[in-house]
Amino acid sequence: MTDLVSNIIKFNAQTNGRDKVCRFVSFCIYLKVCCGAIPTRLLQDFASELSPVLTLLFRASVSQATVPDDWKQALVAPIFKKGDKSSPANYRPITLTSVCCKIMEHIMHSQIMQHLDEHGILSDAQHWFRKHRSCETQLLLTLQDLSAALDNSEQIDAILLDFSKAFDKVPY
Repeated sequence: MTDLVSNIIKFNAQTNGRDKVCRFVSFCIYLKVCCGAIPTRLLQDFASELSPVLTLLFRASVSQATVPDDWKQALVAPIFKKGDKSSPANYRPITLTSVCCKIMEHIMHSQIMQHLDEHGILSDAQHWFRKHRSCETQLLLTLQDLSAALDNSEQIDAILLDFSKAFDKVPY
């Protein structure tokens, strides 16, 4: 894991790291709500100018294993799911955090996933949170395995869990 942390620090120090920070900042438009001192629009409009500063800030955060206090604060907003609007059980909390923190999270996520892929750490059966894979691709493989087992008259054991509340969608 030490290699991974040092790679993230090196990434942030490199020029292409600044370019990637600039790219992530440019896509801030998708992060419509901002919690923090820096407005999303300002980050977008001055992405190339702010990228070197953000890169230094991200590098310091990773090397010191801490983040600015503003990034630790969040706004919690209730989002209606379905049913009776007067029942608190029909709402789920959404946490809105600093856009700068989100940018650093995206960069770290991409570096971690690159590290895991390059070193073959994740199982090929892992589909969540991976590029070009989804719940649907996992379901297709499961159906293929079930079909093959049925064709070969093999025993099939299955455990089904209902995670419907865990994966509620947020309306945009």
